[in-house]
Amino acid sequence: MARCLAHEEAAWSEFVERYANLIYATILRVQLPEEDVEEAFQSSIVAIHQQLPKLREPERLVSWIVGIAHRQAINRIRVRTRDLTVPDVDLETHVADLELPDSERSRLIEIQQVREAVEHLTGRCRVLLHSLFFEDPPPDYETISRRDGIPIGSIGPTRARCLDKLRTFLEEGGWEGGE
Repeated sequence: MARCLAHEEAAWSEFVERYANLIYATILRVQLPEEDVEEAFQSSIVAIHQQLPKLREPERLVSWIVGIAHRQAINRIRVRTRDLTVPDVDLETHVADLELPDSERSRLIEIQQVREAVEHLTGRCRVLLHSLFFEDPPPDYETISRRDGIPIGSIGPTRARCLDKLRTFLEEGGWEGGE
């Protein structure tokens, strides 16, 4: 964050890369029309950039990002609804129905924590867990074996060891993103 606040372009690129999935996941929870998702993402990035100097509690960064992305998605609905002339529609009631429940906010934060914790693992664990849990669709064991050089019979035990390392890392509070 300090590097972003110092206007280092590389730091901002790293920031966006690190939190892009979180921003998109938050926006997608609002179920915007497909054509509005990218607009909400871009407006979220701009809002985050503009408001970053005002962040009072850096340890709550992820929750703060979720809040901004959610508000930007809601704003897209407001813009779209203003363009429509629909009688007897209470926009504020509709928008209130789209508020992000605390459970959803917590889930988004946990997903981001796991993503970042996986990035802190060493090479083989990071590569294997990314392949198994973040690729869509996940590759089969044969592909992982051929591509990553892990014998098929070692993938399961290696996965178990890597998940233990990930669990320990998260339990010890080794995650740097806050919360």
